[in-house]
Amino acid sequence: MNADEPLTCVSYIGGLIGEVFLEPVAVGRPLPEMPLFLSDAIYVPVPLEVTYARAWDAVPAVWRNAIASIPPQSST
Repeated sequence: MNADEPLTCVSYIGGLIGEVFLEPVAVGRPLPEMPLFLSDAIYVPVPLEVTYARAWDAVPAVWRNAIASIPPQSST
């Protein structure tokens, strides 16, 4: 684990021989594009940052403001 990127986005291919695609991420940095597998050979690229931004833009302002004002939780 990288201290600068302590979180991970993961995409899996199931089946007899699985495969994992890992992308390290951090709060405040753009999310990566990740594959969404429809089969072991076919996938759709998912632009996570754009998807998140569009979803966030659709949240009513009252809820965006409420979420933005919540203080971070302590990890202890």
